Amino acid sequence: HCYRKLGRYEEARRKHYEALLVAGPVNPITFKALAFVCALENKGSDALRYLARAQSLKAGDPFGEELTKRLMDFH
Repeated sequence: HCYRKLGRYEEARRKHYEALLVAGPVNPITFKALAFVCALENKGSDALRYLARAQSLKAGDPFGEELTKRLMDFH
């Protein structure tokens, strides 16, 4: 979160990847965070891929649904 707020997106992504290694790929919050960082970097297809994974783990998340909608409108 802090790296993202500072605009240090590559470091933010790296920390989220590390979180996935520690906790395993079962936390939708980590996938949403990765998606948000990718969206800020204009990596829409990566962001959508992470959002799809987050939604597969926990459907019906308003933030994930809104970000997906905005990314789809942008592409």
